[in-house]
Amino acid sequence: MKRGNTEDCSLRPAVRNHELAAPGWGTLVALPALVGLLAAFLSQDILGMLSVSGLIAAGALFVWRPGMVAWRVRPSSAVSLALAGLAAFIFGGALGGTILTAALAASVGYARIGPTLRQEDAHLFLIPVLMGAFVAVGVGVLFLVSGTGLRDTIRADIALQIGMSVEAVRTATGMLFGSRSEMGAFATWIAERPGPFLMGSLLATQTIIGYLGLRWVRTRIGWLHPIWGNMLLFRVRVRFAPILIVALLFFVLSPYVAGVDLAAMGAPLVFWFAAGCFLAGVACAVHTVARFRLAQRTTVANVYLAVLAVMLFFAPHAFVIVGLVDIWFDLRRLTPKKGET
Repeated sequence: MKRGNTEDCSLRPAVRNHELAAPGWGTLVALPALVGLLAAFLSQDILGMLSVSGLIAAGALFVWRPGMVAWRVRPSSAVSLALAGLAAFIFGGALGGTILTAALAASVGYARIGPTLRQEDAHLFLIPVLMGAFVAVGVGVLFLVSGTGLRDTIRADIALQIGMSVEAVRTATGMLFGSRSEMGAFATWIAERPGPFLMGSLLATQTIIGYLGLRWVRTRIGWLHPIWGNMLLFRVRVRFAPILIVALLFFVLSPYVAGVDLAAMGAPLVFWFAAGCFLAGVACAVHTVARFRLAQRTTVANVYLAVLAVMLFFAPHAFVIVGLVDIWFDLRRLTPKKGET
């Protein structure tokens, strides 16, 4: 065995035996996300409901998982599911109810697909795909069955909420960067295209919250892989790199395609991919802390952890870069090389 991989080979049994447990990120995010969900319900904030809809899917999976897995829903579960959908339409309005009902449907799809996925990055990228598909179907059905008046009301509601959020993005950008002459290239792009930035932020938030919520449920019901389910080893694999490649192609081709803002289409994909890279970057950092603790270097580990906590607030993009580099360079050496065991 080569010397370069010794630390990681000694770390994997520790992960398997639960001697080095990753932080309970699902538990940490649950309370503030539930508060946000309640606030979204009371204010009928459609974008807020979308951002935390993954928690609805997680809650449904936790409550109805026996029937979902076996494709059988017990009478009591059917009644509670119907009551949940009815409450969603009463408190969230037609569009909010559709979004939250789509989240319940996404949890059913996830119950069938989730247990077959071995790697955590597949779970992370699957959740928004399911949510997007069911929301699109639900909104389409809503428009088909509703009258002209309701359709106009829904369109006006969507336009109003997106307009308010876009204006908030513009205001925040101005407060952070001052006049347009003081803005960097990224800030200028945000000021000119607040809509794509808003949708990208929403997609990234929904991806992370939904993944952590469903991960918390999978921890409770035993659906985590004994080794790769540990967050210390979370990694975005090369097979998901086409998401970034397609997004970059949109940006490159945007100046040459008239009438279509391809850059605006690519921005949400960049944010979506960045969400996975962010978690991978944090996992790389926590992995280093675990190695220090495994080597009985507790003081160094605590200092390193304190620095990481500060970086989470002041330089979160650094974790995105680390996670992106880890895709191709395997910073934790998780993939054995030829000749290694």
